[in-house]
Amino acid sequence: APVVLYHGAMIAGRGVEILLEALCDGALDDVHLALMGRGAQQDDFLAAAAAGGIADRVHMLDAVAPSDLLPWVASADVGAMPNPGGTPNDLFSAPNKLFECLAVGTPVLASALPTMRRIVLDDPDGPLGALCDPGRVASVRDGLRSLVRQPPAEREAMRAACARAAAERWNWENE
Repeated sequence: APVVLYHGAMIAGRGVEILLEALCDGALDDVHLALMGRGAQQDDFLAAAAAGGIADRVHMLDAVAPSDLLPWVASADVGAMPNPGGTPNDLFSAPNKLFECLAVGTPVLASALPTMRRIVLDDPDGPLGALCDPGRVASVRDGLRSLVRQPPAEREAMRAACARAAAERWNWENE
């Protein structure tokens, strides 16, 4: 089954709520969502999954040490970061999880914010995933579907493009 990974703080306003909603309408019945991290909303997210009838496809995982994170990220089919974009930081920077995904070749579903758009779509090896409007469930669902329903050869080519982009451009040495 396809696995979408959200890793980070389990708090409101990071896009977890809309990921849960996107899995509830039946269009992604085989997709599992792994939520990895800690935070005040963990129980709320699990309750929302149960209320939406998707509790069997939502998995809460403990946070791991930074030195152990990359193999977990590499095991996902998609790294999800539908950040709502409510702060200047969201508009002018990108979350670490974006670069962690690219480093291990995991395509991303990211918000269509300027910095993430530049990295995900405008990269010479791009696209490195898909963009979504984090305020629209249909946009998040369609972005996820576009990634998890790719033919295997296209999926592997995108994974290779992500890893190549990270090795050549999106790394500490270059930044």
